[in-house]
Amino acid sequence: MQRAIAMLILFVGVGLASAAGSLNGTSLTDYRSSQWVVGKYQTALATAASEEKARLQALEDAKNGKKPEAADADADADAEQEKPKTYAELVEELRALDLLGPERGLAEMVRDAHAAVPEHSADMIVALRAAGLISRDPTMAQSTAEATMRLEDLQKLADSLAEQAALAAEAGETPVSSEDPPAAEEAVEEPSTETADPDLVPPPTVFDPALAEEWTLLQRAVKGDEEAITALRAKGVVHAPASAKDVQDLLDSPKEQERAVKALVEADLLQGPETIEERLAATKASAPLPDPATRVSQWWTNGGAPWGAGVFLIIVGALMARRQDQHEQSGTGTTATSSVDFKANVTKVLEGVDRLVAELADLQMDVDAPELREQIDTLQLELIDPVVEQRGRLIARHGIAAFAEYFSPFSAGERNLARTWSALTDGHSPTAREAAARARSSFAQAHRAYMKADAKR
Repeated sequence: MQRAIAMLILFVGVGLASAAGSLNGTSLTDYRSSQWVVGKYQTALATAASEEKARLQALEDAKNGKKPEAADADADADAEQEKPKTYAELVEELRALDLLGPERGLAEMVRDAHAAVPEHSADMIVALRAAGLISRDPTMAQSTAEATMRLEDLQKLADSLAEQAALAAEAGETPVSSEDPPAAEEAVEEPSTETADPDLVPPPTVFDPALAEEWTLLQRAVKGDEEAITALRAKGVVHAPASAKDVQDLLDSPKEQERAVKALVEADLLQGPETIEERLAATKASAPLPDPATRVSQWWTNGGAPWGAGVFLIIVGALMARRQDQHEQSGTGTTATSSVDFKANVTKVLEGVDRLVAELADLQMDVDAPELREQIDTLQLELIDPVVEQRGRLIARHGIAAFAEYFSPFSAGERNLARTWSALTDGHSPTAREAAARARSSFAQAHRAYMKADAKR
């Protein structure tokens, strides 16, 4: 709890100091510069209006026989009553005079980009590919390499399932595998395996029909069969070439929409929003900015107090976190994590990873799996993080050498779980399966090493 409070104080302090510090650049440089640029137009408009008003007033005075001095006095009185325009009022006035174009927001640009896809999809794919939003089209060699990696993953999966079945048999349980389907289904599948190609290895018996079919297609793809590669691309097992639909999907993605529009604007395939800075760039270049001393003085007046408060909170939070670290490393901490059982937690993690490996077995490419990511987040928050937070007590219990023997593989397992989460986010199921298998191996090694260190204690 004390560590959480310390981190909260640190975050608040950093945010406060950063926000106050940014006033120096935003409020006193960009804002003043843009105000000066727009002010030139405001001055020009006001001068033109004043001159026109004075000319009409002079004509009226001449008709009425008034003296020029009286007219000048009336003009000065009118000028004193005029109020300066606000920034928003000036922007509207500039748009009304066609000195500034209408605003084009993200929704308008996305709409225009969608309309341009049928005619310019090839150029859009190039621009989005350069921005790293669309991957390059896979060649036959790359698809073959992907098929080889996927075939290796399936072999590992088959070995893992066979091992789990053997362990279940030893425990007296009845393993569930594809060896138990009705005989009629076996009679349908066996001839296709034998007559298709005698050089192909039959699929493992622990696979269901979908994985068995994928196994056969992958073997054909590895041998250079283009029809098999086409079928695997259609199933999403290997990547397919980019198309106009990929551009449309990218423009509809809330996460990547803004980046896609920016890439199309930079490639001159889409008109971007018109801003005052862009319209008046030539005038803004000669804007008289305030000198550094004035900027610092005005910033200190506006943001000095919150900046100082932010720095104070940073120092307090850092001292609290430092003190908590010293307590944990000395084994005298009183946090709730002091009662965490490393062995029990790692055992539960292994059970969770086993369930994750089983659910990853049938996951296809480019499929979003939020429930699997939630399982990983639960393992991290409820089982892994408490162990990490009590590492000071573990060092005090076993010594640094024995601690390193079991905590290094434990950390490797945690990293591989994070890689599994990232691969699921990217929709790359083969990488997720491989990282999950490595995570299980690392946690199992950590469990054995901990038992060994605890026995020597």
